[in-house]
Amino acid sequence: MAGARERRGGPETPAAFICWNEARGGAGVLVLSRVMPAELLWHQRKEQGAIKRGEDERRLTPLIGFAHPRGGRGVRQRMAQAGGSRRLQTGMVACRSSGRPTNSPLRYRCATRRHGVFTRARYPIMLNDAQHEGESLGRVWTICQRGFAVVFSSTRRRILIMGGAALSLPLVRQVPTAKAFGPTRISIGMQQEPTTLDPTIEATASINTMLTQNVYEGLTTVDRTGTVRPQLAKSWTVSDDGRTYRFHLHEGVRYHSGAPLTAETVIFSFERARQEGSANPRRAIFTPIEEMKALDAHTVEITLARPDAFFLFDLARGPAVIVHPDTVETNAQSPDGTGRFRFASWTRGDRLRLVKNPDHHDAANVALDEVVFRFIADPAAATAALLAGELDAFPAFPAPELVPQFQADPRFEVILATTEGETILAMNHTRAPFDDLRFRQALAHAIDRKALVEGAMFGMAIPNATFFPPHHPAWVDLSDLYPYDPERARALLAQTNYDGRQLSMRLPPFAYAQRSGEMIQSQLAAVGLNVAIENLEWNLWLEDVFRNKNYDFTIVAHVESNDLGNFARGSSYYWGYDDPEFAALWEQIRVELNEERRNDLLRQAQRHVSERAVLGFLFQMVAIGIYRQGVHGFWDSQPFLSLPLHEVRVG
Repeated sequence: MAGARERRGGPETPAAFICWNEARGGAGVLVLSRVMPAELLWHQRKEQGAIKRGEDERRLTPLIGFAHPRGGRGVRQRMAQAGGSRRLQTGMVACRSSGRPTNSPLRYRCATRRHGVFTRARYPIMLNDAQHEGESLGRVWTICQRGFAVVFSSTRRRILIMGGAALSLPLVRQVPTAKAFGPTRISIGMQQEPTTLDPTIEATASINTMLTQNVYEGLTTVDRTGTVRPQLAKSWTVSDDGRTYRFHLHEGVRYHSGAPLTAETVIFSFERARQEGSANPRRAIFTPIEEMKALDAHTVEITLARPDAFFLFDLARGPAVIVHPDTVETNAQSPDGTGRFRFASWTRGDRLRLVKNPDHHDAANVALDEVVFRFIADPAAATAALLAGELDAFPAFPAPELVPQFQADPRFEVILATTEGETILAMNHTRAPFDDLRFRQALAHAIDRKALVEGAMFGMAIPNATFFPPHHPAWVDLSDLYPYDPERARALLAQTNYDGRQLSMRLPPFAYAQRSGEMIQSQLAAVGLNVAIENLEWNLWLEDVFRNKNYDFTIVAHVESNDLGNFARGSSYYWGYDDPEFAALWEQIRVELNEERRNDLLRQAQRHVSERAVLGFLFQMVAIGIYRQGVHGFWDSQPFLSLPLHEVRVG
């Protein structure tokens, strides 16, 4: 599974129909984005009389529609859907709204067809905010259930276009897509909502996923192969001793607030990150900096105290983005960056919106005009949103048990991608009995990784006995170091001072963590350990577990690249593990510029932490991406914690 790209799904045939809006005198577009060729042919045959009324009506499948009225907010339209020869149940829909009042909500109706005549249903379906009509229409279709679409005038209630009459396969292939008539919008599902929107003050993965490389930019970036590329720095040079970097910035770059990017802006960002007491989650990136100076307005020179093999890669991370001093204090709520997308709004508990930055130097190559991230933590709700057409993509789908359903559905494409996400059973080394190596070794023997992968992850993960990605050339298979052996675990426990007290397992609100926690609780109970589970909200997990170390066990995936150095962060890190020997080894790794020798040192480092059973090493995450047919450009692997949107295309 690792390294392989798996694609499933049927052919792609989006259809777009132009309709006239009498209320505004402007054109709108109805896009039937889930109409497949077999369905089109069946509808065509039915219209031509090749299929008699009442014959296999159940073969009619819902069509998911998105309306893009050029008039914008306040434009009224009615949608009707007809199908079969029996009355359809309809009713009011409580659609999601941003909370802003509107004087002229969009109205949609379901309809039925009797003897070829379309009849509107009794109750209208109200959309409270035209801005969210794309998601809401999916709900309309879900209620309407069957058939094809009819668009009604908002003023004279006259049929303007009848989808059934237009559904001929040649016509569908010739009609332009919505991009030709209105903005291209995409809705993306996210399981985790951040608590702040500033990646320079918090390590929450979703901040980087949504904003790094999209809203914020760094001196460098990383492409889908893991190769470092220029970003705000158009080029750079490195001295022979590997200590001095001279970065040449793009000229004319401006923040979304209008402020210019200069060499002084870069120096401000890095000084802020490395200062004593900095909240930057990757402060260690900047501590080797010995001196920084602006050679001119667009050239900055950085001298390190020692060479750093990861320096250019680290400058692409979220904590190293270049922020402006005038807006840095408001970035947590209203990000100001230089990227291809601008921050538009954040409705807590619901969604975050980005819009295209027309002033970016690469704007002509960006296909998306608007991006909406929907926060959906519950796997069942995520599945329902995808099936209802409310989402175009869910790049980190949280329900592996439901993947076969999407693989069998021709409306979707499923991509299983490699990640940097090591999932671990973390232990609090500041507490007994975790300071006893024999106790940790007993835990290592008590955990059945293969059963965990099959039971908690439904086979969609890779057993991993160390803190390093299996697709990396320096990875070492250490599964034989502590094989699953309950008898050996019980014998080791008997040698410790563990008195049978109850240990806490405090888990973040992610399905993989909670399912794994329940299985590990059972496995540890089998060898005599008493563990109580407590499921926490993300904010509380960050505060109580990650910051204050108030826990015995927790389970979480570490998704950053080159994060083996976390074991060198000392007792202040949330594991509370202090190992001067490993810290010295990691220092050797960082300064080693020869890749072959560095890989040898990385193998030593993996064995060092695994032999000491510092954590319960569980499995490597596999990213499950679910995409609507016609959506392209998302990365097939995740060498870097980001979700670049400038390559994404729709239709």
